[in-house]
Order: sequence, then structure tokens, then C-alpha cells
Amino acid sequence: FDVPESMVENRLEQSIQRTAEELARQGIDPRNCFDWASYRTDNLPHARRAVSEEIALDGIVEAEGLSVDDAEVLAEIENQMGSQGEAAVAALAQRMRKEGSFEGLRQAMVRRRALDFVKSHATIETVEVSPDAAPETSG
Repeated sequence: FDVPESMVENRLEQSIQRTAEELARQGIDPRNCFDWASYRTDNLPHARRAVSEEIALDGIVEAEGLSVDDAEVLAEIENQMGSQGEAAVAALAQRMRKEGSFEGLRQAMVRRRALDFVKSHATIETVEVSPDAAPETSG
């Protein structure tokens, strides 16, 4: 299915931003060391697929009424932080709420739940193919 180009463009911009920030953290000036036009071209199919997957998973979330509550998000934060204590988890959760990443984590978790739902309802069939029926590859 077709995906909105604005969502694909937003995904590409996020990817470019993350890559530029990573380069900067390594002490590399991202303005002068990278062919961003090529990066954009090379990553367009990946961005398109990611947006397509998100739309499909969001549809499953809505159709199946899947959700993730605050307690589950907090448990995930605690799990990722390890044994840093309840106060540290609460402080990070508060900062994440302020920055909007708390909802981003919730969204990632509910999409993971949708994918788990699909997997649990999938029927996998093994089909044997004879060697002479396999497609030829050119090398």
C-alpha cells in the first residue's frame, strides 16, 4: 500500500538527525564529511518500509484494542535501567514525559505487542522445494 510521503520524509529527517548527532558525538563535523543526498537516496526504501510497517501495526493495535499502560512503560524503563533504584526510574520517567519520549516508548511497546499478536496467530507451513524447482541466480 502507498504510504504518505510526509511520513516517509519525516522518517528520513529523523534518521539524518540521529546520524548527524552520532557523528558529532564522535567529534566529526557532519556538515563536511557526509554525502547527505546519497544517504537520503540510499535510505528512502528503508524509511518507506518502516512507515509502512508502523501503519500496519497501528492498524492491528486499533483493531484488536491493544494498549500499554503507564505501569508497563515504567516497568520497561526500570528493566532498561537495571538496579538503579525507584527514585532514578521516577526521575527518568518524568524527564521522558517532558521530552515526549515516554509516549514514544509506549508506542514502540504497543507496536511490539501488535507484532507478537500477529506472530501468535500466524500459521507457518514448511514447503519442500526440489532442487530443480529452485530459481536460478545469476552471479
